[in-house]
Amino acid sequence: MSLSILVLDAAQRSALAMTRSLGRLPEVLVVTAERTADNLAGASRYSSEQLVYPCPETKPEEFVRWMTDITRERRFSWVFPATEVTSQLLLLVQEQIPGLRLPFAPLAK
Repeated sequence: MSLSILVLDAAQRSALAMTRSLGRLPEVLVVTAERTADNLAGASRYSSEQLVYPCPETKPEEFVRWMTDITRERRFSWVFPATEVTSQLLLLVQEQIPGLRLPFAPLAK
């Protein structure tokens, strides 16, 4: 069974570390995403593809819509946010995005 993982916030060093660690595993496909195409993790040999998304800080609704569309289209096994902004935003809307799997517990209600 192969896994496809979307690593967000690809300009961050933590995203680069995730991309390298996950990409070394057999049968793991890593796709990176960031607000711009020029970023650290996207340049890694372990990133199979770079995606560009709307700014989650200034356009949160557009970012959520993009996440909904991309997770529906690609059916990623996991989505790994690397910043507080994308983590919190996705946790707030997690139940609204079918198929979104995050590597942490849901927000307490």
